[in-house]
Amino acid sequence: MLDDNGAVAATSCTDRQLMLFEVESGKLLCRAQCGEITTGMCFSENGRHLITTSSLGLIYVWKLPEEVQNLLTRSQIRHSATGTSAILDRIEEEELEDSVKTNKQK
Repeated sequence: MLDDNGAVAATSCTDRQLMLFEVESGKLLCRAQCGEITTGMCFSENGRHLITTSSLGLIYVWKLPEEVQNLLTRSQIRHSATGTSAILDRIEEEELEDSVKTNKQK
């Protein structure tokens, strides 16, 4: 499972281990042992926790190491800046198209 910005991948297998990897480098960021098989997972919106569900119906909230939290924060800032830039570019394109249409109608 990837975080919303694609910077961190969280994995779990039948060996009951959770592992987090930096997507860009493939570096193992952290590893934790679970009591049961993980059936679902997601990152918290603030990037400080990983929430997992187990085969027994339990919900676990894992506090992420500071290194992972920082990576998620940097990725979110980079992504939001890129998203804002793309939105502004789109607005400028639409304004240019409207200007061309207006000039053609005159």
